[in-house]
Parts: sequence; structure tokens; C-alpha cells
Amino acid sequence: MQKIFIATIFVVCQLISYSALATVVISRPIHQIETSDFIEKFNTLNKQYRYNLKPIKKDENFQSKIIYLFKPNIYLDMNSVFELVGRLELTCEQFSNNKLAGMKKCQQSIQLISKAFDPDFELSDFEDNKVCTSIDETNSCSYEFNHVKYTLENEQDTQTLRFIIYPFSEDESDYPTKSESDQMSLKLIQYYISYVINYALSVLHTDNLFIYLSKY
Repeated sequence: MQKIFIATIFVVCQLISYSALATVVISRPIHQIETSDFIEKFNTLNKQYRYNLKPIKKDENFQSKIIYLFKPNIYLDMNSVFELVGRLELTCEQFSNNKLAGMKKCQQSIQLISKAFDPDFELSDFEDNKVCTSIDETNSCSYEFNHVKYTLENEQDTQTLRFIIYPFSEDESDYPTKSESDQMSLKLIQYYISYVINYALSVLHTDNLFIYLSKY
């Protein structure tokens, strides 16, 4: 009787733990990359393609927001969240001298940061699938890939171009509905109930329950 009582307590405690875990909302996978990995990949690609942009230096003093100057009038604003890239914003301001050369460097910078962030991302896919809107003097085109939002903004009045990578989607459709979340939680609970009961029964038959409990 004592073994059965202890086994019952064990099962109840395990079920409470697993049920709490299962009820956490499960979101669909979103592509993420550590800030240090992004910097390393960017610098490697910069050398490989010979774009001659200023390399990004790793900041030993961790900061959530850092700005890097690649070329005159081209800079990257990088936000970090828990050492992950939270947002990238590349800005190409008006080129007064050689506009053609400046825009070429801007395109190269866009290619580098997008490839360093996600090697599977293709700018050609962005061009083919982008959705564009125009508000006042700003044209904005967006495309989502791997649940990451890529946006290209063009300010006509200031001739400023911005390319933004936002790896935490604001679209609610990228996350499971309440019904989907409830179904996933129920399946997890059912699985853990079956696992815990079967394990407890096997322990009872082998007289190893006290040995198992003594470990914790």
C-alpha cells in the first residue's frame, strides 16, 4: 500500500509539471541568429565577395543597440534581444557625388546583411513576391520568408533607402490560433499521462520506486 501511495503522488506531481509545460503557447518556428554569428558571417562574406565595406567589430561590452558605418552615407542599425539579432535596419542616405556608385554599394550592403542573417534568403524572391504600398512620399515593399519580415523603404523627398529585417513577425497569422494551441496542449498532456502512468507501473513491478525517488 505504501508503494502504491508513493507511486500515486509521483504520478500526480509529474502530471502537474508536464501539464504546466504543455499549456505554454507553442509558436511556429522563426528564423533567429546570434549577434556574434551574424557579425562573423557578414565579415566573411564581405571578404569573399570583395565588397570592401568596413567590417563589423564585435563589441565586448554588450549593448542592445549598435550602429555600424559601412561607407559614407551607409550605416547599419542593429538591435539585439538576449544576444539574438532582434532587428536590422540598413540606411542608405542621399549620395551627392556619385549616385550610381553609391547605390551599388547600398545594394551590396543589402545583399550582405540578408545573406549573413539567412543564407536561404534570395533578393530575387523578394523582388518577385514583394507587396508594395505608398504613404505620402514613402514607398514601402515587404516580403516574408521563414516568418521573418523583410521591408524596403524608399523616401522620395530625402532620397533615403532603408532595408529592414525584422525576425519577430507582427502578423498574428504567423502564430497558432487558440484552437490549434489547445489541440497541441491536449496531445502533449495525453502523451505525458500515458508515459508517466506506464513508467510508474513498471517501477512498481520492479521495486525500484524508492531508488528512483531517492535520486531527487
